[in-house]
Amino acid sequence: TITAFEKWLKDGTRGRNYICVVLKRLQRFFSWAITDQKRKNLEVTIKNPFTDFIITPEIYGTPIVMQKKERDLLFDFQFESDRLKKVRDIFIFQCYCGARVSDLMKLTTNNLHGDTLRYVPTKTSKENLKTVEIPLNKKALEILKRYKDPEGYLLPRMTDVEINRTLKTVFETAELDRLVEHLNPKTETIEFVPLHKVATTHLARRTFAGLM
Repeated sequence: TITAFEKWLKDGTRGRNYICVVLKRLQRFFSWAITDQKRKNLEVTIKNPFTDFIITPEIYGTPIVMQKKERDLLFDFQFESDRLKKVRDIFIFQCYCGARVSDLMKLTTNNLHGDTLRYVPTKTSKENLKTVEIPLNKKALEILKRYKDPEGYLLPRMTDVEINRTLKTVFETAELDRLVEHLNPKTETIEFVPLHKVATTHLARRTFAGLM
């Protein structure tokens, strides 16, 4: 049944990594169900179908990082659309602090201590409550001065889907079209594509780390 499910997932629209994530979630569900029966001192009636099933591992290409001149060009680019300006500012600020977009959208003035940003990353908060402290440079602080949210949020509120959709337009408008190596998740082959085609919030995190 699991093999048939995997075959159904491979319909040509999903990549290996997505399929791997789905199967791992299902695998964790069966593990939880068996553990739950044991915890309740019940007879274990569930057989884990993943005992004899090997999940094909995820595959990743070389991380794509923006060049410093590209990041600076985007910071200075004059957009006519307010929406493009806001998404650009969110992206550039992320390039300077490295936060996940889910954390970025929750940051308020309470997280700002002088020129330092302090917050606990949500994704790892269950295992590690360590506060991250990031000194902000002049350009990052300049971006924050552009927004005065009545509820105290540091940046305009948007979903990651909204940001990622608009980012490609932001990059294309700024003519950020350098060809980069990109692993096609569906064909699992290396392709050369314009930078604006792979513009996402993850690119900002990689750029933060890469330029550091």
